[in-house]
Amino acid sequence: MTTMQSTNAFVGRNVKRYRLQCRLSVSELARRSGVSKTTLLALEIGESNSTIDTLQSIALALEVSLTDLVSKFDSAPPTVVRRESDEDWHDYHDYKFRAMGTIYGADMVHVLHCVVNETGYSSEGHESDSVEFICVLSGTLLAGDPDDPVELHQGDWIRYAADRPHSFRAIGGHSEAVLVMRRSESSRNSMPIEHPHD
Repeated sequence: MTTMQSTNAFVGRNVKRYRLQCRLSVSELARRSGVSKTTLLALEIGESNSTIDTLQSIALALEVSLTDLVSKFDSAPPTVVRRESDEDWHDYHDYKFRAMGTIYGADMVHVLHCVVNETGYSSEGHESDSVEFICVLSGTLLAGDPDDPVELHQGDWIRYAADRPHSFRAIGGHSEAVLVMRRSESSRNSMPIEHPHD
């Protein structure tokens, strides 16, 4: 494999990874970026020598930097440090969150740092085989089955099936927690940076 072929291959993998992260079809990414579907498909399989302008259009549509698309990732993920002041908080229902990362594999795993109030969040359930984990960092939280929630304190954690009704809410003010959501890679739900739950 030539250097150019190797570069095309990892750029293509990056485009596909970020597209899946955004839960976009190739057609939708083509619409948002103004890059043809044929070019995108060729790019994702490493058979396209795309221009910087084309990659920039794709990066903008995926809401990532051009550097994200052209950086080579080794099998071991790089060490990443994010300071509290570096991350924006996002409001969703009656809690706020900041994304800590996404892990790719057979499933997609979203890791969020949440601040939850007494109203909290409830859902009728997500796609089949979804699972959520919550670890309480501060305060007290009620989480799990809405009909039989578990009271959790600092340092406690819970894992529950998220493809059925579930909820979490703070008791006596606010609670901070790490929320880990495992979703099927084939799911078409939005990423949590936009909608952590549908």
